[in-house]
Amino acid sequence: MGVIQVAGILLVSLAALEARQSLPASAEAHRHLAEDLEAVGCCYLTDLGPLVARLDQAAAAARRFFALPEAEKLRSRIGLAPRHSGYVPFSESGLYADESEGRRYEAFDLGPEDAPGDSCLPAGGLFHGANLWPALPGFRETIYEYLLAVRAVSFAVTRALERLFGLAAGDLQGRMGRATSQLRLINYAGEALPAPATASDMGKHTDYEVFTLLYQTDSGLQVCDPGGSWREVPPREGTLVLLVGNLLEVLSNGRFRSTPHRVRQSAAARLSIPYFAALDFEAVVAPVNAPPGEWRYQPLVAGEHLLEQVTRDFAYLRRRLRDGTHRLPGGLPDANPFDRPEG
Repeated sequence: MGVIQVAGILLVSLAALEARQSLPASAEAHRHLAEDLEAVGCCYLTDLGPLVARLDQAAAAARRFFALPEAEKLRSRIGLAPRHSGYVPFSESGLYADESEGRRYEAFDLGPEDAPGDSCLPAGGLFHGANLWPALPGFRETIYEYLLAVRAVSFAVTRALERLFGLAAGDLQGRMGRATSQLRLINYAGEALPAPATASDMGKHTDYEVFTLLYQTDSGLQVCDPGGSWREVPPREGTLVLLVGNLLEVLSNGRFRSTPHRVRQSAAARLSIPYFAALDFEAVVAPVNAPPGEWRYQPLVAGEHLLEQVTRDFAYLRRRLRDGTHRLPGGLPDANPFDRPEG
C-alpha cells in the first residue's frame, strides 16, 4: 500500500502508532510522524478510534452555541470567572500584527476540570478549576465528552513521541497529570464581518504548548514549513491535524520546529476545534535527547511560558495586568520567542 498524502502532507495512523513497536506498520507510522513533523511541521492523524464519532457532535454543539444571540453568549464571557474559560467575543483581540483590523472570529475556551477535592497551585490557577458554561442544554456534556476523548488521543501521541525520543514509557505523559491543556471552539464568521484585504481571519502565530490536535470543517488553514513556504492544509473527513508547539521544539532540541500557521481570509464560514496538549504548569522543559552541552535552548517553565503568551492574546488579561490584579514574573513579553520571521 502506498503512502497516503493530502496536499503533500502525510496521513499517520493513530492505530498504527499505538500498535506494538515491533510491527512493521507501527515502525512505518513512527517514521512518517517524524518525517512530516520535521519537514512540514504538521501531519494528519487518522484511525482515531472512538473520537471519530464525536467530531460531528462537537461541531454541532459549537454551532448551536455560536448561533445564540450575542447577549446570551456574553453571559458566559471569558473573564467572569477565576478560570480562563468562557465565551471570547469578536472584540477580544490578540496582538497578531496581521490581525490588527477586522477580527472575524469568536471562540469558546475551556479545559480539563480538576477532580473534586483537588487543590490547585496558585501559579497555575488560571488554568485549573471549574469551567464557565453557558445555559445551553446538552452543550456542556457534548463538549466535555469531546475534550476527554481528544485528550486520550493526545496521550497516544505523547506515547509515540516518547518512543521517537527513546524515552522510557511515561517520561512525558507523567508530566501531564494536571496539565494546563485547553480546548477551543472557534467560529469564523465569513461574510458576516467584512475585513480589510490585508488581514488574515486569524493572524500568523505558533502554539505555546507541546502540540495541537485540530479538527476543522472547512478550508482556510495554512502552515509555514521550515523552508518558509506557506502550504494549504485542507480538511479531511475523520482526521485531526497535528501541529508542533513551542514546548515540542524545545524537547526535540529544534529537530521539530514550532509550526507557524494562520487562517487565510475567506468569505466562507468555518469552524475549528483545536486541543492544545500541554504539560503541568510547573514542568521544566529542556531538550530530552541531547546532552546539556549540546542544548540549543535554555530550559523554561511550561506554565510560565503559557501564561505570558495567553496574556498577550487576551485583552481582559492585559487589562488585569495594568490594574495589578494579574501578574507576570517577567512582565509582558513583546513577542513569542518561538515565532520566526520567515513566511
